Amino acid sequence: MKKVIVLIVIALTISACVPSIATINTESPLEETKSDDAVTTSVSDIDPEAIIIEEDPTSTSEPSLTPEPTATLEPTNTPEPTNTPEPTATPIPTEAPEPTATLNPYLFSPGTYLVNSEIQPGIYQGNAGNGIWDTCYWERLSDLSGGFDAIIANENSVGNFYVELKETDYAFTVRCSVALIDSLPEPEEFLTTLEPGMYIVGRDVQAGIYHGQAGFDIGDSCYWERVSGVSGDFDEIIANDNSVGSFYLEIKETDFAINAGCSLDPIGSIPAPEEFLTTLEPGMYIVGRDIQAGIYKGQAGDDIGDSCYWKRVSGVSGGFEEIIANDNAVGQFYIEVAPSDFALSVNCPVEFVSD
Repeated sequence: MKKVIVLIVIALTISACVPSIATINTESPLEETKSDDAVTTSVSDIDPEAIIIEEDPTSTSEPSLTPEPTATLEPTNTPEPTNTPEPTATPIPTEAPEPTATLNPYLFSPGTYLVNSEIQPGIYQGNAGNGIWDTCYWERLSDLSGGFDAIIANENSVGNFYVELKETDYAFTVRCSVALIDSLPEPEEFLTTLEPGMYIVGRDVQAGIYHGQAGFDIGDSCYWERVSGVSGDFDEIIANDNSVGSFYLEIKETDFAINAGCSLDPIGSIPAPEEFLTTLEPGMYIVGRDIQAGIYKGQAGDDIGDSCYWKRVSGVSGGFEEIIANDNAVGQFYIEVAPSDFALSVNCPVEFVSD
């Protein structure tokens, strides 16, 4: 009840003051100022907090806006990471090899195929290991009798290899996968180091002189052959050898392919000795690069079985026409190397004695 009475008194006071203000304003500025102060004083006496207090509770409703943080529901987008199951697509690469068989209809698995009906004539490429137990056996056949006389040509190929099937072949047996060469991309550049295998000149390798390293006896020698074709026929062999020790081999532009049982490197990638060698192990040496011209001395056995084969050559392609002189020396022997010789090949140790 007291609060009601106070409010009524305040209201009456305010109403009583309003006309006095209007009256004061009409009288003089000085009195207006004073009356303003009075009004101000009287208004301040009203205790606005009482009025504000009644309004403040209503303003407290503003915190009801706090539900806005419910926008935090946006993080519910986090379920998007549930897309992580997409990596299950990784099994797809395991299927990638399967299409390769369908993409290349000229790829043949190990087996026997009838030429002209199941497999077309042409040059095929395969790849085997570098050891005797990892070779790929193949044979061209004139019939399917299984007799030795039905074998036209055969080989235990190592590394990269090629074989040509001819229209006159009846069948072809292969123990590893091969593909028609025309269905395969050509190398973008020539190989610089040739691992054991067969390489087509002008496609895989370029012509030039190559260097190889084999053992010092025939059991560890390196067999190589320059060929005019890759059918496996003996008449395609241009030149061949079982090289021992350090040796050189010239591949000519007219060669169709080179087949080697050991690694070969271009001569340019092999540094020459800082000084001429005076003691020569079995092998081949270029005059003016590895050795100097002069007289060399060697010692062999007393019979032909223990002889030492040597030859002076005008080139290193392996052709018979390049042999200047040769011998199967026995006992103590000498070799005179001329400045015009291209190289000296020996199958036993020799030493330089004079120039």
